[in-house]
Amino acid sequence: MPFVPPADSLYHRYFQAHRRVTWDRVRVLDKEKTPGGIKVLPPERDQKGLPTCIYEAMMAWMESHLRLNGIIVRLSSKDLQDKEQSLVSGETDRTVRCMEVVSTTGILCEDDYKNQNFDGVRYVVDGGKSFFSLNQEAVQRAVETMRSGPLLLVFHCGEDYYDYIAKYKCKPILSYKKYRHEQMLTHAVNCIGYGVETFVPSWEFQNSYGKKLGPRGRLLPQNAIRLYGMTRIRAVLSSRKRKRMFLDDPNADFLQPPLKKRMLELKKPMLEPPIDWMDIDDLYCASSFSCTSL
Repeated sequence: MPFVPPADSLYHRYFQAHRRVTWDRVRVLDKEKTPGGIKVLPPERDQKGLPTCIYEAMMAWMESHLRLNGIIVRLSSKDLQDKEQSLVSGETDRTVRCMEVVSTTGILCEDDYKNQNFDGVRYVVDGGKSFFSLNQEAVQRAVETMRSGPLLLVFHCGEDYYDYIAKYKCKPILSYKKYRHEQMLTHAVNCIGYGVETFVPSWEFQNSYGKKLGPRGRLLPQNAIRLYGMTRIRAVLSSRKRKRMFLDDPNADFLQPPLKKRMLELKKPMLEPPIDWMDIDDLYCASSFSCTSL
């Protein structure tokens, strides 16, 4: 027997509603003034079946913010993995450890890491913002933060929507009960949008799992465990010699960390119309299902 939404469900409250804010297909001008600009979203990454989603997702997240400043760079997920695994800390959560690395030490680009140029430019996240208590107010703040760039999203996965309905014996979707996240699989992605389509509010994300799950996906808000935003990314020169070379040679632009340049010619990208929060109260009333590829 098919599941029929009850009278007080989100289906009736959000029928024909469609509010969306997204970075998908948004372009900005780069410093080379490429015709048509460059995409904010970097090429999709593939973790190739390995449990490295947090490293790939965090690099895609940082690369997106670099592209918003007109900078195209491929960051090294291997560098992040090495630094996270060698980090001396009492923290055991891998996501928190990775955030500590990118907020303090910084990450090399892929070319510098492969060539063992450990004195190269490191990219550091400034002004990290975390959203742990994902109630309606936190979701609203997260979406407002998303207007300055994508977010890092960690969520529960591995549970099918219809399995959930069967488990709770077709109870109304307003009766959602949170699982213990320690007992569920998790996945990390580059969160690129949020919206309500038909009756379902959802996060939109860029995946790193190759063809198995596809390059894009959507997720109900309450399945998220953590969301992170940032203020900006700054570039740091490790080598004193390179710093002196730059300071002594005013024409050595190629030595300058790209984010040190003020890119006044860049235009602020236009997003989709903002979400009308009068139409999206009680976000947590939706039922749980796993991410699905678009």
